[in-house]
Amino acid sequence: MLILGSIPIPIPTNTNRTTNQRTNQMKGDTEKQQLLDQARALLASHLAQVNSLMLATLCADGLPLASYAPCIRDADGAFCVFISDLSEHTRNLGRTPKASILLIEDERDAREPFARRRLTLRVDAEFVPPEDDRWVELANNFQRKFGKIIELFQEFSDFRLVRLVPSAGSFVIGFGQAFDLAGERLDDLVHIDADSGQAPDQR
Repeated sequence: MLILGSIPIPIPTNTNRTTNQRTNQMKGDTEKQQLLDQARALLASHLAQVNSLMLATLCADGLPLASYAPCIRDADGAFCVFISDLSEHTRNLGRTPKASILLIEDERDAREPFARRRLTLRVDAEFVPPEDDRWVELANNFQRKFGKIIELFQEFSDFRLVRLVPSAGSFVIGFGQAFDLAGERLDDLVHIDADSGQAPDQR
C-alpha cells in the first residue's frame, strides 16, 4: 500500500507473485537437472563395475527362477552370459526368451539396505551359435575379463553364449530417486514422477 498525500493507493502484488513463482520454478528445474546429471554419472559408474547379474527366468511349470551369471556387455549394450545347458536358467531362456535381470550395488558399499543402487531390466534372450561371427569376439572378451576358465568352457559342448538385449528398465539411486530408462538404446534417464508413479511423459 502506497500513501500519496492522504489517499492510499494499492500496489499490485501479481508481479511479485509471478516473479517468486518463476524463481521457484527455475530453482526446481535446476535441482531436477542436477539430480538427473548425478543419476547419469552413477549409471555409467554402475555399469562399468558390473561383473555379474541376477537373472530371473520362467520355468516350464510357469514358476519363476532366480539365478545369477557372470556377464560382459557387447558394443550394442546387450548383456552377454556364458551358461551351460545343464543349468535350469539356460533351458528356461531357450523355451521362453523373455527374462529380467538385476544389477545391484554390493551390500558392503550400500549406506542404506532399503535403498541399494540398482538397475532392473527386461530383456530378450538371443542365443549366439558358434558359427556366428560374433561368437569368437564375445568369447575373447569373456576370456579377457574372466581369464583361462573361459578356454575350458569353450571345450564343453553344453556351454552357450547368450545375449540379453534390454527392452525396458529402471535405475534407482535412493529414496525418491528412481528413473526410467529412455531413448532408442535405453542410454538416457527420465525421473519418475512421485505423484503419478510414472515418468512425466507417460502420464
